[in-house]
Formats: sequence, C-alpha cells, structure tokens
Amino acid sequence: MQILNDTLFLADVIAIAVMMHIIARCIADDSEKRRQKRRDEGYQRHKARLKKERIMGENRIELWRRYAR
Repeated sequence: MQILNDTLFLADVIAIAVMMHIIARCIADDSEKRRQKRRDEGYQRHKARLKKERIMGENRIELWRRYAR
C-alpha cells in the first residue's frame, strides 16, 4: 500500500510541475504578444509622424518654388 501511495504522490508532483511549466509558458507567450503589439503600435505612430514630416517638407518646397518665380 505504501508503494501505491508513493507512486501516486510522485505522479501528483510530476503533474503539478508540468502544469506549472505550461502556465509559465502561457504567461510568457501572452507577455510576448503584448510586447509585440506595443512595438507595432509605436512603429505605426513613428511611421505616421515621418510621413507627416515628409509631406510638410514637400509642401514647403513647393510653396518656395511657386513664390520664388
């Protein structure tokens, strides 16, 4: 009977360790997804700002060309 109890206890310990590992991986994956989403949002804001600056520069050059004549 003691061998059976020891075996069940060991199986429980192994199952708990496996579950904890799976939970830790899920948390890490979720964290990575959130980090990637923040990076993408920051990249899109940066890209929009660069586009706005480029358009403003082009417009400024065009205005100088029109009034320089």
